[in-house]
Amino acid sequence: MSLPRRPFLPLDVAFMDDDKIVEAGAVASWCFLAMLLGCKRYGTDGTLTSPQMARLGVDKWQKSVETLITVGLVMDVSEGENDRKVYWIPSWSKWNLLAHERESRRQSARESAQARWKGHAKRNANRNASGNATDDAKKRREENRYASDPSPISDLVDNTLQERVDDILRRTEGGRS
Repeated sequence: MSLPRRPFLPLDVAFMDDDKIVEAGAVASWCFLAMLLGCKRYGTDGTLTSPQMARLGVDKWQKSVETLITVGLVMDVSEGENDRKVYWIPSWSKWNLLAHERESRRQSARESAQARWKGHAKRNANRNASGNATDDAKKRREENRYASDPSPISDLVDNTLQERVDDILRRTEGGRS
């Protein structure tokens, strides 16, 4: 079974036993889990702005975030005195790839796939659709298609079938007498 091709959040089965999670309490822990999921969904490398926090669907998230800051699970990294706060999860990169790491892996996979397909192009030319094959490959395919060899398999099947029918008739006639 393969996993779906969508982002997923690696979550330790001992998540709820973590000392900081226990200290934060159930409501703030739920907010922290929603923050983790939000960071993954938005691809923000462990940071969320206050408008993003509001879209997570956690009631009274401001109070929970203050608790998470107090226990050390979240940091307020806002700059200046504006209303737009920015929160960062310091442990994000321990369990998740950062954007530049994801892009580097994608690029490497893309290059590997291109190298694989480029290496197989000549070998597969006879099997590709005519539009993808070279002129020489098309010519060889046409020559093979119209070769004058009779098909030995069809002759073998016809002969074998007739032999089996004859054998069955001989046995049934011999059994009746």
